[in-house]
Amino acid sequence: MKLNVLIVSSQRSLNQCIKEILLKESVSIITFCDRLDQIEEECKEMTYDMMIVNEDSIHDIHNLMIYHKKFSCIIVCLKHQVKESYLQQCKAHHMVILMKPIKKHVFTQILQVCIQSQLQMKENNQKLQALNQRYQELKIIHHAKYLLMEKEHLKESQAHRMIEKQAMDKRCSKLAIAQRYIKKYEEKGE
Repeated sequence: MKLNVLIVSSQRSLNQCIKEILLKESVSIITFCDRLDQIEEECKEMTYDMMIVNEDSIHDIHNLMIYHKKFSCIIVCLKHQVKESYLQQCKAHHMVILMKPIKKHVFTQILQVCIQSQLQMKENNQKLQALNQRYQELKIIHHAKYLLMEKEHLKESQAHRMIEKQAMDKRCSKLAIAQRYIKKYEEKGE
């Protein structure tokens, strides 16, 4: 599993440093843009898991707040003279705040922690989606069993066995058989 990272920075030397660190980690796509106002365009073309922002200009911090829901992890590198109110806003939006100057080994460790947490979150989301899909399939199968029990006056075990046997005989999934029964009884208007 790999991550897609968007880096917002106009400092080429910092960009190169971040790129070197990220290439050693589980990152597949690294995209650079110079300004926060370019993020919207970048996000139309691709979904990013993480954003790293090197922001020196105070006025752009307001624009950053717009994007906190699009990225599950935002790392913001700020100058020390940033107002406390801006820091509180960033923290309130669950952004990782790093004050400049940042030592490379500290930055590397923070990136590694953020990347690992993002990978874990991505894996958990995939598992959750798979479980949700399985749950939806089971609901359909149980609905079909209920219809067979009601319309054909079968016991639950008989309805289950009927769906299971037809799935084996026709070499298709129990879900496909269940959907056929549901469709059959919906067309009859029963």
